This record gives sequence, structure tokens and C-alpha cells, in this order.
Amino acid sequence: MKKFLPLAALALVLTACNESKDEFHQQYFYPQMVGGMAFFADQATDTITFVSTDPWTARSTADWFSVSPTSFEIPSGYLQIGKPIVVTATPNTTGNIRQGVIEVSAYESTLTMKVTQYPWLNIQYPAPERKQDAEGMSDAEAVRFSLTLLATSTGVPLNFVTYEPGATLTSDADWITIPDTLFAPGAHTYKPAIKENASMQPRKATLTLTSGGFSNQILITQEGRTEN
Repeated sequence: MKKFLPLAALALVLTACNESKDEFHQQYFYPQMVGGMAFFADQATDTITFVSTDPWTARSTADWFSVSPTSFEIPSGYLQIGKPIVVTATPNTTGNIRQGVIEVSAYESTLTMKVTQYPWLNIQYPAPERKQDAEGMSDAEAVRFSLTLLATSTGVPLNFVTYEPGATLTSDADWITIPDTLFAPGAHTYKPAIKENASMQPRKATLTLTSGGFSNQILITQEGRTEN
């Protein structure tokens, strides 16, 4: 009789296999990612765990990323164990979104995890949006990052993740103050200071985020004040 462990069984499970006639087989990726793994232009590595009751082999279907290890044996005395799989990608200099699949075969099944790599940096806010006149452009050219602020705003809210040392943020406008222009790898919630716009005319600025040799511009518009 075959039984399947519940998905909640993520921890290592010790068992005396020779004491039971029941046969357990289960495999899954953790965490569960409905849309698959996402990589960005400057991102080299990420990790996902494969949980299995059986030995497995893994492979990449794309030439731009590899997986390690490519096989794993369940240690003696363990019923189920989670093993991290390291995914290593090359920088995406193609200008276009590229995709591949991780295939892991265990027992009588093959599980897959989609891997997508974007040709831009991981700027989470403002989120990337597709230009209206993007026909015929590469994916990188078709995407823009823009943010419109009120005249009374005193900061530019930004959220971004960089993966390489020495990332920089610069501005072409003197009304945006950027005290920190150098960033270590990691997630950043950052708010450059601005002054209220005393003019009735909107004003524009361009912030440039650079990491790992890739750059994206963030277009900032601050509305003009209204008449009282």
C-alpha cells in the first residue's frame, strides 16, 4: 500500500524503514512558487529546496543557468529530507526575458520549476511598466520605471534589491538629495529627500540605479502646486 506524506512535513523525518510495510513516496519544491523562480539582470545565484523521500537527479533545460547538486541520495535512516538546490545564472545581457526549467526526477515522477530571468534590475517600487509605444522594442527597452509625486512630497519612496557589491544611485536634479549613493548587496528601502515644489509647474528628474554593470533609470515627476 502506498501512502503520501502531507506537504507540511518539511522537517527531517527519522524512521526505521525495516519496521514498516508501508511504502512512502513524495517529492516537492519548497517554497512552492506558482510563477516559478525569478532572476534579475545582475543576479548570479538563488536557492530552492527539493524535498523527497527518494534519490533524485536534477538538470537545467537552459544554457544560461546551471543547478547544483545534480543528484542526491537519501541518507540511511531518513525517510524524507529537504536538500537545497543552488541555481547559478549568467548575467542577462540579451535585452530580453529568458526562461528555462529545472527538472528533478525521483521515483516515478519528474517535477519542474520554471526559472525566469529579466533583463533589468530588481526595482520593486516603482514597479516596472510597459511603455505604450513598445512595439518592436526589446523587453529591456519596452520597460520603464516612473513615479509621480505631489507638490508637497518631501521624499522619493524607493524599494530595490541589488545582488552585486558597489551598486550606485545617482540623480540629475539638484532638488533630490541622495546622501547614500553606494549600496551593498541586499534589499533596500530608501527615500531620497526632496523639497516641496513651490512652483506651479511640474518638475522632472531621472534617478539611475546601477548594479553589476546594468543600469535602469527611474523617471520622477513632482507635480506643481495648485492655487489656493
